Amino acid sequence: MPLLKAFVDKCSYAEIKTFLIVLFIFNFIIPIVNSIFKISIAFEIPIVSFTIFYLLLGYQLDKEMPSILCNKQFCAIALLGCIVLLIVANSYLLSNGNSYFNYNSPLMVVITILVFSLIKGIKVNSTERLWQIDRLCFGVYIVHPIFINFVYKFLDVTPLNAGRGYLFMTVVFWIIFVLCSFIASWVMGQIKPLKKYIL
Repeated sequence: MPLLKAFVDKCSYAEIKTFLIVLFIFNFIIPIVNSIFKISIAFEIPIVSFTIFYLLLGYQLDKEMPSILCNKQFCAIALLGCIVLLIVANSYLLSNGNSYFNYNSPLMVVITILVFSLIKGIKVNSTERLWQIDRLCFGVYIVHPIFINFVYKFLDVTPLNAGRGYLFMTVVFWIIFVLCSFIASWVMGQIKPLKKYIL
């Protein structure tokens, strides 16, 4: 985060846009093309991280939101359309439809942008409870891979085991992981050294 902050502080919006386009092509477009057409595109860049892309994308959208994304009705309809497309791709059209649920799926980028656009600008009368939840989010970010890896790798249970019910089980797993992560984050917050130096 300190490195990214130093980077964006020195860059213009145009330079960040260019960097986002490059990251999008190499982290999202090329992998999905490789997956669908079973080919291997040899072009690579040394920065292969969808995490950096999402962080910079959020920064860019916060500073400069395209006018079309300010239309909440459009964003809601487009988001519903994307969800329907995900369901169809997973259930009927593509044998590798599950790849559209990955972090590096272009469709997930669109969904992320639409959700961000819907939430941005919402007025909240009382922020105290929201702020308490916000304080747990960094801990959730830290611990959630532990639960995912335990279930996926140690117990060998994934949403893929449900076959056609992959989408439903993905939601179920998401709810379980979120609840476990928030509880673990709250417990970590009760440990004074962790709260002072990490959380």
